[in-house]
Amino acid sequence: MRLIVFSGFLYTAALTFGCSEAPPSSGQTTSPTQSPSSAPTASAATSASAAAPPADDTLTVAVAEKAPLLGELEDDEDAQDILFAGEMVRVVREIRPYHWAAKLDGTPDKREGVALEIRLSNDGASMFAFKPDLGAEVRVTSSTILCDALSKQRPFDLKNCPAILRRAQTPSGGLLAYVACSSGPCPIGVYQNGTMASITVENIVSTRYYRGTKRALLLATVRFIKDEGKQSGGGLVPIVIDGSTLSAKDPIYTDRVDARDPSKMLARHVYAKITPAEVILTGDEETKDSTGKSLSKTKISEKHSLPSLD
Repeated sequence: MRLIVFSGFLYTAALTFGCSEAPPSSGQTTSPTQSPSSAPTASAATSASAAAPPADDTLTVAVAEKAPLLGELEDDEDAQDILFAGEMVRVVREIRPYHWAAKLDGTPDKREGVALEIRLSNDGASMFAFKPDLGAEVRVTSSTILCDALSKQRPFDLKNCPAILRRAQTPSGGLLAYVACSSGPCPIGVYQNGTMASITVENIVSTRYYRGTKRALLLATVRFIKDEGKQSGGGLVPIVIDGSTLSAKDPIYTDRVDARDPSKMLARHVYAKITPAEVILTGDEETKDSTGKSLSKTKISEKHSLPSLD
């Protein structure tokens, strides 16, 4: 399996890639509390009330612009993931005061403070963050209610949604709710003023969240395979959150392997440096014949601007 490095992280999934905008406004928004057209009987209403999911979850909001998430409490272990301002996590417990000095997003960094065991989603793997990087606890709409609202708009597997749904605060005071589902259409929604608006992007394997003063950006890493496995690769899909409106922009293609021609194979390998303003790709694109002999090789140096958030 091929690997691509994005700012120090390795992505190995290979899936089908695509994205879709929201349908016309007639089906674009759904209220999670919307009543069905026909009223239930008294006994059915009582049963539904008894089985109703919790209305709220308690989460903690990240306040650091970019914070390390560690897989293990090792003082010299590079950050396994990144937590961005506005993202919400579930704090499991406080561990102990801790000092960390290693690399965050490919750059040397350090932290000093109480280490916390956290989860990015309700049933996500435990990771370790630092208390100074987190702010206050907040009560937010439960993952069960949000997933139910998303499923009424978009066809996706609801079974695992409440367990893996991630949430973040938007600049307009809404709640971003999304699933990095790896395979198939992954729902991304904004819940605001009792209404859900959503789109889908296929095969999201990871995300970065950037929150500006007026808009926010969810940058989704995606993978694809097509032509019976003869083409594979990945890209970055910028998803702009403007109030309660979401829009997926054109993907920024990163790595690619094309073996449709049995006499030769094209391979594109890149390293991506990502900031809230741009994506810089460096690497090379090489074509080899069926024996592995290099036919051509070209250096790649590309700069892709990301949508403004202010």
